Formats: sequence, C-alpha cells, structure tokens
Amino acid sequence: EEDREHEFTVLAVDEELELNFGTLETVHIRRERTTGALAGEVVEHWYAPGVGKVQEHRLPNATLGLEGSWEILISYSIPG
Repeated sequence: EEDREHEFTVLAVDEELELNFGTLETVHIRRERTTGALAGEVVEHWYAPGVGKVQEHRLPNATLGLEGSWEILISYSIPG
C-alpha cells in the first residue's frame, strides 16, 4: 500500500468526440500521477454530460514500462 497523488488538468470543456454511434460534446481531462511507484503515469479521460465517461487513454511510458491502452464506449441508452 502506498500514498497516491494526482494532478488533474482540464484540457477542453467542449471537445467534440466522434464515436461509432455519433458525435458527443465532451469534457477532456488529463490525470498525471505525481507520487508513488507509477509517478509520471498519464491517463486522459473524456466525459459527456448525461452519459459519463466515454473514452479513456492510458498513455504509454517506456520509463515506467507501461504500454498504452484505450477504453471506448461503444453504445449507451438513457432510460425514459
């Protein structure tokens, strides 16, 4: 167990993101880990109002031995 700290930066509040089901207006946030064994790890998130997280990109970091990866929302429905 270790302490973890992150720095968050809002990169855009109105970024259009094209997904396989259409285009959404998103908030784009960058999270960088600042302490711990993985200090320097960077993950970017895209959130759409009323939907939540629609995309995540873990950036590769050779120094930390991290491969990059993506999570992308492929569909959603809103009840009602």
